[in-house]
Amino acid sequence: MIVTLDGEEYEFLGKHFKEDGTLDMRFSVCKDYVKAGGSMSVQSPAKKSKDKDERTITHGIGSLDIHGEKMTKDTVFISLRFQEAENEAKRLLTAMRKRGHDAYICSVRPGESIKREVSSRLAKAKMVIIMGTKTYGSKGTVDFSTAQELQFIKDEHKPFFLIKMCDKFKEDHTRFTLTSDISYVKWNPGTPMPAGLISELEKKFESC
Repeated sequence: MIVTLDGEEYEFLGKHFKEDGTLDMRFSVCKDYVKAGGSMSVQSPAKKSKDKDERTITHGIGSLDIHGEKMTKDTVFISLRFQEAENEAKRLLTAMRKRGHDAYICSVRPGESIKREVSSRLAKAKMVIIMGTKTYGSKGTVDFSTAQELQFIKDEHKPFFLIKMCDKFKEDHTRFTLTSDISYVKWNPGTPMPAGLISELEKKFESC
């Protein structure tokens, strides 16, 4: 990418976000290219050499969407065993909402009366967050549970993000589906939410 600064042409070299949310973009003089137009203000000069003049350009975050598409109740489904991960799921949802995201968590404990709603939500979800506690994937005491959810995720090839909350899954079927070569974030129940979890969810969602 080529831009014009103070009548000179600059080639885009790279970018990174600073802690305050502003975006640093590095350019170098490249006079053999056609002007791309538009002006940008120079934040500070960088070291100069005989062939290149590097400068740092700062953009306000208001002009850029740095977080991409937002997660919503229609696009993200949180699958969990309520008796094992309900508190952590609520904490996760609170943290997601602080970043402008949302996700669907069944507000009533699993049962036959909500089977249609849950299956519909799962079907249209772009990504599933699996709260992988010890008995995740077991049939439980009702006909509809995480066993059916996991099977649906597998059959439909649904993209999922695994939060592993145990050392080993109890159910053979769960271990068969969520194999050891699947990447995950570890979060033991009753402990603070892992730092960077929301950022990892954002990356996964954007790749779906």
